[in-house]
Amino acid sequence: MIHAVLVGKDGGIKLKTTDVLGESDLFGLIDRMPMRQNEKS
Repeated sequence: MIHAVLVGKDGGIKLKTTDVLGESDLFGLIDRMPMRQNEKS
């Protein structure tokens, strides 16, 4: 079984899933995170 957990810099769990994530789904989620938004501006 696959487990994926995305943890933000604040230590909070942003995503917890047993589904297979596609690359575009994972990077899309990361790009919507506040810290990433600040990096892009």
